[in-house]
Amino acid sequence: MPNDQTSTPNRDQRPFTWPPRSTSAPVVVERTGQLHNHPGPAAIPLLVPRQSLWAAIEQAFLDLKLAWQRMVRLGPFNYPLREWVHEVKFTRWRRLGNDLGELLGQQLLSVQSTAQDSSLPPVLVPVPDSGLRRIVRGIDHAMVIARGINHITGWSIATPLARRFGPSQLSVAPSQRASNVSKSFVLRSRYSCSHLAGRSIILVDDVCTTGATLRTCARLIANACRTESKANLTTIWTAVLARTEPDHLA
Repeated sequence: MPNDQTSTPNRDQRPFTWPPRSTSAPVVVERTGQLHNHPGPAAIPLLVPRQSLWAAIEQAFLDLKLAWQRMVRLGPFNYPLREWVHEVKFTRWRRLGNDLGELLGQQLLSVQSTAQDSSLPPVLVPVPDSGLRRIVRGIDHAMVIARGINHITGWSIATPLARRFGPSQLSVAPSQRASNVSKSFVLRSRYSCSHLAGRSIILVDDVCTTGATLRTCARLIANACRTESKANLTTIWTAVLARTEPDHLA
C-alpha cells in the first residue's frame, strides 16, 4: 500500500491548510432534533436560515426520524472540510483522517463531560464499508477517524456491524437513500451486543447527508441491545466530520 506521505504528490501545495489542532475548533451538538451550539468562539450553526415553508417542513420531518440522541460534528460539508474529507476517503490519506478524528475526539470529550448518560465510558462504533469497497479504496475511512478519536479519548472501538456491497449512497438520489441503505447493514454473525447494552454508543462516520445510513445503523444497534437487556437503556450518539446542509442536497 502506498505510503501516506508519498501516495499523493505535492500535498503541502494544496490550496487548503492542514486541519488546526485547537480545542476552539467549531463543534455543533444536535440533541433530539434541536440545535445546541457548544460554547466556543468558532461555533458554526447546523442549519442555514430557512427561506421557504417547504424547506422548514422537510427539515422538521427529518428531525422526527432521528434515531440518536446527539450529533457532534466539526462543521458543515463546505470548503475546506469537504476537501479534507475527500482526501481521506479517496486518496487514502490516513494521517489527515487521524488528525481530524483527534480533533473530533477533543470535541466529544468536552461534550461528553457534561452528559450523564452512563457511568461507563462510551463505545465507538465506526460505520462499516463493504469489503469490496475497502479493497478498491484502500482505506476504511470511518475506522481511521474512530482510531483518531480513540487516541484522544481512550474509548474502546467495537465492530458489531457489517455492510453488504451495493450502490454507493452518492450514486442514488437523496429521496432513495433510505431504501438503498435499509438492507445494506446487518449485525455481524455470532457478535454479541451484551457488552454494549446500557452503554453510550457513538456511531462514527465521515459525513451525514440525509442521515439514512446513521439511522439504519443506530436502529440496528438499539434493537440488538434491547434484545440483550431490556432493563438497561442504551444511549446512541453520532459523531461525524461534517454534515451536508439541507439546501445543498442534490
